[in-house]
Amino acid sequence: MVSREERMIGYYDEKHETMPRKEQKEFQEKLIREFCEYAYNNTKYYHDKFDAAGIKPIDIKTLEDFYNVPLTEKSELVEIQKNNPPFGGLLAIPLNDLNVVFRSPGPLLEGFSIKAMTSVGNSLCKALYCNGFRKGDIVNVTFSFAGVPAGLGFTQGVNLIGAISIPMGTGKTDVQIELMKQLNVTGFIGTPSFLGKLGKKANKQGVNTKEELSIDVGCFTAEPLPESLRKNLEDTFDMMARQVYGIADLGIIGRECGLAQGMHLEETMVTEIVDPNTKESLPPGERGEVIVTVPYRRAIPFIRFCTGDASRVMDEAICGCGRTSPKLERWLGRVNQIIKVKGQFLHPKQVKNVLKKHGLKKFQVVVTRPDNISDEFVIKVEFDGDPSSLPLNEINKELADAIILKPNVEFVKPGEIKGKEEIVDLRKFD
Repeated sequence: MVSREERMIGYYDEKHETMPRKEQKEFQEKLIREFCEYAYNNTKYYHDKFDAAGIKPIDIKTLEDFYNVPLTEKSELVEIQKNNPPFGGLLAIPLNDLNVVFRSPGPLLEGFSIKAMTSVGNSLCKALYCNGFRKGDIVNVTFSFAGVPAGLGFTQGVNLIGAISIPMGTGKTDVQIELMKQLNVTGFIGTPSFLGKLGKKANKQGVNTKEELSIDVGCFTAEPLPESLRKNLEDTFDMMARQVYGIADLGIIGRECGLAQGMHLEETMVTEIVDPNTKESLPPGERGEVIVTVPYRRAIPFIRFCTGDASRVMDEAICGCGRTSPKLERWLGRVNQIIKVKGQFLHPKQVKNVLKKHGLKKFQVVVTRPDNISDEFVIKVEFDGDPSSLPLNEINKELADAIILKPNVEFVKPGEIKGKEEIVDLRKFD
């Protein structure tokens, strides 16, 4: 069995994972220049999009130039495929050269060639290796195989690193527990809630999850992995629980290493953060919408694709694991729930995660601008009791760390918060 120490070290693709940031930027700029020219010359959609914006691929020499290219909203792609099926002017290769077609939520049809699927597999290998998976692992893959890429993609990644995959999907919990015992399964890929469900089911069957199961490493995505849940899974199975960030339309965008201090961005993608209102690019450290370009997607190119997810690129030095790519903070929710207060993007999920940890549920962030110059806000929290009985200093510190703003918490009686809105913006900007 692979030791825990072995899972914490090493690289799948050392050249790119440890590339100095200056070289990484130059590498991405080369990919982008070639990709924009390719998409412009081979798809009606991007040819028309570039022309409408008055941009030619030859104009794009740096990432800063690239950030002038119009964004691609998923809703646009869904609409053009609906009006001009099946691919709406997005297909850049002959139909007969496609090898795999998926249908992501929207619905949006996405095609891949074998070459593109190999690139997807390589990014998954890096993600799994970064998470701690190694050759010789026996891995339970519990994502769906029904028309979406997750199940097939992760299975391919597991096999490429030299591990054994068990393509299970969700459901059949009794069978999955039995197989985990029979085959001494060492790895799990899926949602944290599903592994938690398997753990509870195993305990009901009298199975000692630490002694009778061999799960040592887990790769989680599609759901948040808050620290409390991570600790619960690690304690239940005596395992390493790590997460990746990806979406069905794009693949794996970021992955945690053994240190679990943010998610290393995939080097062959270009990931940026934009202001969800102005769509202007934001510097590291600021929270906004995640925008991704995947240069190896040659069958159906995606350029500056809007994920609709909120996060930030962390502004920090090289990670202790030796990987040099910038890191993405955890998933912070959907951008249609985000609001900017005192120059910082605030998402209700950031507040909710802290309050939930302390058994507090209903809250409402009320934002005002009484002097029409500076923002003020209060976090109203329902609590049936004496607030002094709560660890107030701890709550305030955790809130300040989460929202990067000094919190102003006001406890109110249950029922005093009206409506279901978690953020109420009363500012007037006239």
